[in-house]
Amino acid sequence: MPIKIKLSVEERQAIRVRYEQPVTLKKMAAEFGYSQPFLRQVVLQAGGSIRPRGRRPDTEPKRQNRAIVGPTFHDRLVELEEILQEPLNSEVMKTLVDYALGFNDGRTFRKIDRKYGYEGALSQFRKDRLEASYYVMGRLWRAVYRTITYKNVRLADYGVTENDVQICLSNIESEDRRIIRAWVKSNQYVYLPNETGVHKVVEACEKAMKSIVNSKLRFICQYDPAYEKEDLISFLREVAYKVALKYDWEMEKGQFDFDKCVNYTKRSLWNAAFLLIKQNTSEDYRRLAKIDTDQRLYQITTISMDSPVDDEWVHIQKKLGTPEDRTLEINDLVIKMNDKKLIKYLRLEVDDIPEFNDFVQKETGREENDLYVGDYNKWRELALIFSGITKKSERISIKRRVRTEMGLWEKKKVSR
Repeated sequence: MPIKIKLSVEERQAIRVRYEQPVTLKKMAAEFGYSQPFLRQVVLQAGGSIRPRGRRPDTEPKRQNRAIVGPTFHDRLVELEEILQEPLNSEVMKTLVDYALGFNDGRTFRKIDRKYGYEGALSQFRKDRLEASYYVMGRLWRAVYRTITYKNVRLADYGVTENDVQICLSNIESEDRRIIRAWVKSNQYVYLPNETGVHKVVEACEKAMKSIVNSKLRFICQYDPAYEKEDLISFLREVAYKVALKYDWEMEKGQFDFDKCVNYTKRSLWNAAFLLIKQNTSEDYRRLAKIDTDQRLYQITTISMDSPVDDEWVHIQKKLGTPEDRTLEINDLVIKMNDKKLIKYLRLEVDDIPEFNDFVQKETGREENDLYVGDYNKWRELALIFSGITKKSERISIKRRVRTEMGLWEKKKVSR
């Protein structure tokens, strides 16, 4: 008696395409959650054919072990220990694993840098060693997700080491495991490494990269000697790879959603071009200046040996055309204010204060680090309370004194 099929046409086609990749009915039963006889009947209904039994040339080939190309996740961790010159503690390990598995977008790294005095080393490591690594951002998370959700997963299919998977599994909380299982079972995605898809997406964006450089970035390319045309194309190509890595799991009708990934990538290329223009022409990041003519010229950045040194560093910065370093002026301003509450509040932003962490845990039940990243407004509210600045009148008074000291307070603009 034939099995009654209650699937849409798109679902039947997705099962047929998956079977023809080829994948065994046994694996498909674990993946789709249907019995093998049901899947067999679906394939036939969708216009496919069932492969003959036995080891024949047209049956599913055995997957060869994928070569481990490039450094593994464990190698990266060893490299980070050498950079920091100390073993990685549990909090740093949890942050790294969360990022590799998609539970962290990178902002927490700055907080960890500040907490342990790494001076930005951890954030730079994430950007240089993890963000652009397909081993971490493409292979490893897929292997861990499948291992958590299903049994007897062949790590050789993913090209990752068992040691790396165990490192991740030992640093995943039970709630994260539940989220992973629910996501894997309710979503269709490319669960095997998809480097080929990533390369095809970037290749499809090559024309767009050249178009962006020749149109949107043509001014920077022509008048800024710091950039060559090939350099700008290489910059956009790096952006394309990073974006394609993040969307290479998208699927449509049982296959890699190539069009969607290309659209996301091209949009990100234009955004990167706009940001590059802003950094080169805005008041805060200006490298190009308009000098007594309709044509923009590159601002002079060389200093003669005969240049006067009357204003020392400020004078040199004016020659370079860069913003003046007012760090000393800000420190001097805070000292002149002589407000203990204000100084205590400012310390919370840059220093790790154990008493404040205990206060935050008592009030919210969360770590101060987590609250800073997840809900900064709440963190700021508790920081003001902890510092003793509890009244609105106190905040207004501090703001007025600061502006007065800086010469920015105008009495004539204050309503009576």
